Parts: sequence; structure tokens; C-alpha cells
Amino acid sequence: MSEEGAYHRHLHSNRGDAARSHEGYAVWFDATLPSQRARALDFGAGLGAGVDYLRASGFRAVESFDTRVELSASLAERVDKAHVSNDPRAWLATQAGRYDLILAKDVVEHLAHEETLPTVEALLGALAPGGRLVVSVPHAVSFTGVYLRYGDFTHRTAFTESSLRYVLEASGGAGVQFYGPKFEFRWSPKTIAYRALKKAWFGVLKGIYYLETPSLDAIPSHFHPRLVATAERG
Repeated sequence: MSEEGAYHRHLHSNRGDAARSHEGYAVWFDATLPSQRARALDFGAGLGAGVDYLRASGFRAVESFDTRVELSASLAERVDKAHVSNDPRAWLATQAGRYDLILAKDVVEHLAHEETLPTVEALLGALAPGGRLVVSVPHAVSFTGVYLRYGDFTHRTAFTESSLRYVLEASGGAGVQFYGPKFEFRWSPKTIAYRALKKAWFGVLKGIYYLETPSLDAIPSHFHPRLVATAERG
């Protein structure tokens, strides 16, 4: 089996419930969306969960991009345009100034180091004036960060807030902001106990970081396994 075919099968085998997937997107990405919602691109769309989320979020036109032909073909009826190319940067260069939002979820960690800055620069270049790039990557400081980094054979790296800020700004991004998850609070004993336990655990982790690396300018703002940031074209 080819590497592309193997990864396609890997995606399908790890496909979650659609309703839970949409809820997860809302928790992490609702706060990142711009007020202008004309045209959005799901870059590295995979099986299309991001496409469905963006359409449900009110974007008038939603497009997808992937390097895998069979994945793009499967999204053709769910998007306004399904783009495919084996040269993402060259394709992005043809889309300059086109999108109000580009979602790059679980993409940047798959890039080789020498490809990372040029690809992010190309993503920023495809934004319309006032547009926004949303990047989501594995969070290295999460307790499960190493597991997530090596849980997918195609991952090349994981990120901290410092390293992701560097990538976005070195690629020409401006106004970098980071976002934590916005969970819907449910008044149940189980939820309250879980929230209290997680808050205490995060407090312990912050204490460890302070004791081990007191020279750091900032302790991580959160320890969830996903790191989400936005940037505009500088």
C-alpha cells in the first residue's frame, strides 16, 4: 500500500462521531472566527469536518484544499470549490488576497522545518485585507504532548506558544493571539468535579514550570493538548 493510501485509511479509522466533532470545533474555534464571513478555506481539509463547521458557522462560501485527490473528490458536493494540488505553496500563490478566513487545523505539525515558514507565509498571502489565519497544532507542554507528537507517524513537530508565535511572526503574520477552549458548562456533579480536578492539576503544572524554569517570561497559559492561534497578514 502507498503512503498516501495508508494515511487515507488512517484518517478513516480515526474518524469520530460527527456531532462530537462539531462540538469540539465550536469549543476551540468559535472565538477565533472573524465578523466578516464571506469566503473561508479549510486548508488540509481531510475528511471535511472543518468544512462542515465553517459552513454551519455562517460563511457564505466555503472551499477546501488537500494534496490527496480522493479526499478532495469526496468533498466536492459539500464545498463551493474543492481544490487539489501536490504543490500547496504554488497553489496558494494563485489565491492571493482571496479568503476572509483560512483554517489550518492539524496541518503545520506535518510540515518539515524547511517548509514551515514558506507555507505559513503563503497561507497569510492568501488572506483578504482584514482576513484571519487560524492555526491549530499539538501543544507540546500538555501532559500528553509527547504522546500526541509521536502518536501520528506523519507528525514532524509539536509547538509551544513561543515557537508557534515565532513561526507566525517570522512568516509575516501580525496581531498573533492565542485561544483556550470555551467549554459549555453543565451543572452536574460529574462536570463540577471534573472542572475542579482539572483546575487543580493545571495549578500543579504551573507550579512545576515556575520551579523548573523561573527565568521564563511567561508560564503556559493553558495545558490542554491543542494549541490554537490566529494571525493576520502583516
